[in-house]
Amino acid sequence: MADSSAPANSPPGGRAQVVRTELAELLKLSWPVVLSRLGIMGMGLSDAIVVGRYSATELGYHAMAWAPTSVIVTMTVGLLSGIQVMTSRANGQGRPEITGAVLRRGLSYSLWMGLASTLVLIVGGPAFLHILGLEKDLADGASPPLIIFALSMPGYAFSVAASFWLEGQGRP
Repeated sequence: MADSSAPANSPPGGRAQVVRTELAELLKLSWPVVLSRLGIMGMGLSDAIVVGRYSATELGYHAMAWAPTSVIVTMTVGLLSGIQVMTSRANGQGRPEITGAVLRRGLSYSLWMGLASTLVLIVGGPAFLHILGLEKDLADGASPPLIIFALSMPGYAFSVAASFWLEGQGRP
């Protein structure tokens, strides 16, 4: 009598084959996401290079303006990450027809979060820079770039929502 250590329902090739298959699927899904995130970092780097070549002072203003903006951006991305979770969950439950509702709700949330973020940054950002105790000329110099960053929030939040939905669909 032969003793088989693999269960009767295990795939051919055993556990190693399962790991290779899952890893291949993970890499197939992750490389576009990784490239997208690297592209965002590359845009930030090129932005700093261009501004820095223009003026070291303006680069300092740019960096000071980015500090409060990055907190709001991170919060917005974190709040929108549920789109990816709910989309994946619906697909995993075999209910892909409800992913459209997830997208619509997510895009609506992203629009409102983007507008609220813009308002908070435009109204409160310059005052926040002054409250931090920065010298008046530094806070005043960082305020215009902060307002420009703030104006990009609705579009950025919208693109994050759409991107998370596509990632949840397995189509990054």
